[in-house]
Amino acid sequence: MELTDLTKIFGSFGNLLTDWLDYLRHPLKCCEQQLLELETENAKIKRAISVWMTSFVISLVILLPSYALIEIDLKNAQFHLPAFVILFLTFVSGSAAFHIGFRQAKISSQFL
Repeated sequence: MELTDLTKIFGSFGNLLTDWLDYLRHPLKCCEQQLLELETENAKIKRAISVWMTSFVISLVILLPSYALIEIDLKNAQFHLPAFVILFLTFVSGSAAFHIGFRQAKISSQFL
């Protein structure tokens, strides 16, 4: 791995973080501008997934150390089972939101 590779990696990470912050500040405006201006369905999906993955990584960076601070380990089923149910319901509702967003952006999508 050379210095140019590291520069590309950090540059793309910086772009992802900047896009994520823009989506966070103005979600509807960014969806209209950044998703609808892309021409192909694959480009729209790649942009949406990159923002979603950035959110997922940021949540892991925040949650895992906070769980360690309050001494919740991975073996604590009393905590993780309700958290899993909440996460699953969030995933389903997020999928429905993506489906509605894809339909509004005129991207073919089948929820079920």
